[in-house]
Amino acid sequence: YDNFFFFYKSMLGGTFGFFDLNVSDLWVVALTGILALAAFDNKDELILKKRDKGFGILICLGVIVLVWLGAITWTETTAAVVYGIQGRYFLPILPLILLCFKNKRLSFEGDLSKTVIFSSCIIEIGVLVNMLASIVKR
Repeated sequence: YDNFFFFYKSMLGGTFGFFDLNVSDLWVVALTGILALAAFDNKDELILKKRDKGFGILICLGVIVLVWLGAITWTETTAAVVYGIQGRYFLPILPLILLCFKNKRLSFEGDLSKTVIFSSCIIEIGVLVNMLASIVKR
C-alpha cells in the first residue's frame, strides 16, 4: 500500500529515466481526470455484466500477483523491499480496471471525445514544459 501512488504515477508516465525526472503530481491528477472522462463517456457503450466484472477483477488481481511473484524471484532473500516492480507492468490491465468500474449510473451524458482529445493535448504540453523545466534546472 505504501507504494501505490508511485506505481500509479509511474504507470501514467509521472517518472522518467532512472526515476530522477519526475513530473508534478498535478499532471498525474489531470491525467487521471482525462482517463475518467474517456472511460465513463457514454451510457450506451459497452457495460460489463456483474459476472464479467468479477472475472475481470480476478484477472487484474491475477496479473498483480504474478508481477509480484516474478519480482520476488530476482529480489535477494535478505532484501527488505521487493525490487524491480514499476507501474508500467500494470499498464495493460488499466483498461480492464476502468471497464470493471463502468456502469449506467457512473457515466457522463453526451459525446466528450473532443473534450478528451483537446484536454489531453493541453495536459501533454504541460507535462513536456514541466519535464523541460526540470532538465534545465539541473
